[in-house]
Amino acid sequence: MVSEYEGSEVSSAELKQEDYRSKPLGRFIEDELLKGAKMRKGSYAAESETISDKTTFCQKALAHLTRFKDLSVEAQELTKRLYQFIEQENSR
Repeated sequence: MVSEYEGSEVSSAELKQEDYRSKPLGRFIEDELLKGAKMRKGSYAAESETISDKTTFCQKALAHLTRFKDLSVEAQELTKRLYQFIEQENSR
């Protein structure tokens, strides 16, 4: 996904959710994934170090989440719980 912003392939093959789970994602992308060598004019990190331009980033990310297995285990569990809740409420 970051490759779309960069205009070239960004190596993330060995990247695991544990690598960035507890870190501000914008700062992680700039400092650890790109190691300061970004091509994008804007910053990935907002002042809070989270993602800047969250709406556009989210839209680009969603385009890559096309299958259930693309989601993290936590996102899959949340999705299942939401589905069960909606199914239960609709049956009333």
